[in-house]
Amino acid sequence: MISTLGIIGEPGTGKDSLAENLIKEHRQSPRVGTNLTHMKFARPLQSFLAEVVGNIEYSQKEGINFDFDMGSEVAQNWVDSVSAVAGKDFTWSYQQLLNILDKKFERKYDYVYVAHWRDMLKAIGTEWGRNIMGPDIWVDHLGEAIQFDTASSPHWFVNHGYVISDARFANEVGFVDYCVGVVREDRPRFYYDGSHESEHINQTLNIAATNLMVMGSDILIEMFRDNVEYWGSKFLGVLVSRKDAMGKIYFEEVWWNNEFRSIRLS
Repeated sequence: MISTLGIIGEPGTGKDSLAENLIKEHRQSPRVGTNLTHMKFARPLQSFLAEVVGNIEYSQKEGINFDFDMGSEVAQNWVDSVSAVAGKDFTWSYQQLLNILDKKFERKYDYVYVAHWRDMLKAIGTEWGRNIMGPDIWVDHLGEAIQFDTASSPHWFVNHGYVISDARFANEVGFVDYCVGVVREDRPRFYYDGSHESEHINQTLNIAATNLMVMGSDILIEMFRDNVEYWGSKFLGVLVSRKDAMGKIYFEEVWWNNEFRSIRLS
């Protein structure tokens, strides 16, 4: 039984869909005494931002700018809770956050910033969270959530596993016991686009998978596997996400680590 499984992949590759598919298939399997839960490193931040702008559907977050009220009581309480986990002073932490947002986004009025959903996630999650509050801030958050969830799980679940669908940094990959990569068939990548640092590992995976699917060489995937194991996790393999005629997403194997051939994910 896998205790923690991380999923690596660029935005839009189907990481959340894969996580939900795994959980659904696991529940339908004949095995008894096991349970899987879907979690994310970014879930505390995503939940907070959804509360700030209103609990909107994921599809509505793409390509749209929102007003983020960072002066609200909700925002200040959330910053206070993160500061407590990081062992930082609230006033200092809050001012650091506002300084970062002032440099990156338009301030509409007071402390209301206009930004795209993903841009705000990156600014708070990485520039403020990882770079100011500490690189392990979201790993520590998730570790506490898993401890709480495990302690409160029904006693009849002998094994309790977690699928974490947003492993983006080396310390996040190292936090999980195993990880798997996901790429999209219609989004090959041959180069880095110089985007946000939270996408560097995802882009490396895509380049490696593209090299295999187009050039027939798995040398870059082997190198990627070596990096993953150096970070502290076991790399199962790479899946490609596709859509059938009805638009339903499904996954197929691109490359699999023979050491883990008995572990199937699709």
